[in-house]
Amino acid sequence: AAELVAAVGAADRPVYWAGPRTGVRYELTLTPTGRAFVRYLPQGVEAGDPRPDFLTVATYPLADPLDAVRRTASRPGMRSERLAGGGLVVSARGGSTSAFFAEQGSNAQVEVYAPTPGEALGLVLGDVVQPVR
Repeated sequence: AAELVAAVGAADRPVYWAGPRTGVRYELTLTPTGRAFVRYLPQGVEAGDPRPDFLTVATYPLADPLDAVRRTASRPGMRSERLAGGGLVVSARGGSTSAFFAEQGSNAQVEVYAPTPGEALGLVLGDVVQPVR
């Protein structure tokens, strides 16, 4: 976790994660377009593993991320909930594996993916997903 914090500090951009976890390694990917991905890899899984089986928190820079989340929330089959401080989280109804959120005044939209349906939304609503500090 300390290495992740140091790498994000050197990157000088917002990066979100689901906090420290035992028994995992963190894989940080920073793209030239400003996107950031933190994957939680269990023991024995190498960085770069192509399987989409792991908790992942993605941070996407946007000029108005809250508006983007509001637009997603207006689509059929989506559910949304307000977050403390004026933020908004949205996910598909019926146990989605992804949740998207933005906070008031932020310049980043965050996507949380978890292979277990409903887990991603639970992490956001439980205030587990935060900027790496």
